[in-house]
Amino acid sequence: MHRDFPLPMHAHSRVAASYSRAAAHIGKCEPVEQALFQNQEKWEANGDVKGTVASVLSPAEMKKVQAIVGRQDARAID
Repeated sequence: MHRDFPLPMHAHSRVAASYSRAAAHIGKCEPVEQALFQNQEKWEANGDVKGTVASVLSPAEMKKVQAIVGRQDARAID
């Protein structure tokens, strides 16, 4: 089992964790986590987690991941 621990001191870590969990649901956890890790300084500075994730997924996969992230966000608000 994988667990993530987004640190509150990092502005975009919760978003990155959400995208990573969503990618795991479609079987793409490893490439997404690798891209997030390798480009951490870049997305941490500019906030473009979505762009980093999209760089390693097909458009169809990205659409699925975004739908899952949207559902996760909706549950967090409830």
